[in-house]
Amino acid sequence: MRLDTMIYNAYIVSVPALRIEVIYGTVIEDRKGRFIKGNYVCSSAIISKNSDAKIFTTRNSVYAAYGKVKKIIASVHEFKLIIKGMNPNDAALFLASVESTKNTRH
Repeated sequence: MRLDTMIYNAYIVSVPALRIEVIYGTVIEDRKGRFIKGNYVCSSAIISKNSDAKIFTTRNSVYAAYGKVKKIIASVHEFKLIIKGMNPNDAALFLASVESTKNTRH
């Protein structure tokens, strides 16, 4: 098996409304030269995974996660923020603060 992209600070992001999971994390190395070390990457849909080995396969890539892999369930709105680069932990907090601001306006 070839490893394409190695990441850390990884999250498995599950989006039940879309019936997909993706892997999100900070790039250590990308052997295909697509991603820059230190930048985030959000994969396409995971088609298979070995959670024990922290190996995640998408249609065109194999990702290896180093360190702890956190799991998060995201709404479609949160997922839209995540794929644009927002940390999965921050997406829900951001949307809650936006909603709170809307509710305090008269």
